[in-house]
Amino acid sequence: MDGTSVLAGHMVRHATSDGVHGTAIPRLSLIRSNRPTEPLHVLHAPAFCLVAQGRKRVMLGREVFHYGPDHFLTVSVDLPVSGEVIEATSDKPYGVVQIWVTGEAGLALAGRMMAP
Repeated sequence: MDGTSVLAGHMVRHATSDGVHGTAIPRLSLIRSNRPTEPLHVLHAPAFCLVAQGRKRVMLGREVFHYGPDHFLTVSVDLPVSGEVIEATSDKPYGVVQIWVTGEAGLALAGRMMAP
């Protein structure tokens, strides 16, 4: 069993319904959706999002980003985006681990992700 399969198994056990689920760890959330969603327009705060299962499409202006298992999204500054879950079922729900980052931690994380 690979790392994302293990992570997806933990997600299903701890996030038992659709939505954003807080955890005992500050700034760490689990997100789950059992079905594809309509586009949602938000101002996305700085965060690191790791997809455990399913797929999502995020639009930033005219740019479109697709991500799924083994992919991540790093947001280092507040950004107006539109996102929609495009692959999810009740048997294999979309699942994400999201870590909200602040200030210098967000900039440092983004810098490390972009380094060769």
